[in-house]
Amino acid sequence: MFDKIAFFLEHYFDLGINERDINFRSMWQDSVGFGKRKYHYKNLLNPKQNFALSSLYWISKDFFEKFEDSPNPELKRIKEIRNALEHKYVKITDSFFDKLTEEYGDGLALYISEKELYDATFVLLKILREAIINLSLCVNIAEEPKREESKGKLIMPIRLMDYEDDWKI
Repeated sequence: MFDKIAFFLEHYFDLGINERDINFRSMWQDSVGFGKRKYHYKNLLNPKQNFALSSLYWISKDFFEKFEDSPNPELKRIKEIRNALEHKYVKITDSFFDKLTEEYGDGLALYISEKELYDATFVLLKILREAIINLSLCVNIAEEPKREESKGKLIMPIRLMDYEDDWKI
């Protein structure tokens, strides 16, 4: 989901990053690649001009900087779980068997209790929710100058339906 946010920001702000190079980590830099393959972005994101963009920047720092410097060090374990899910495999165990499975494991699997996976998932969902809210705020802030320019012009309103709280999940 964070890479999807990066794709959206790249398109919205027209950063000029090649599609294969877009990710939540690289979009905050000014160039990507090495040697002859290195190129500079057309536009740069400036988190100082938009507080919501700054929040997204700090969320990315939580994931990709050294974890001893991170204000959210619990993401280190989430990063380990993600890495194991993508590159190795994960064995979900009952918390009663944690020590036993680590001792007799094969070295390739990441052993994690069901409760730890549940807790890590909810931490990640909270951070993702925060990122989506900040993405919405970021676009709203970026659109404000466009609204000021269009004063006096006819703009058609978009009506949105109200939903009862009972309908929401």
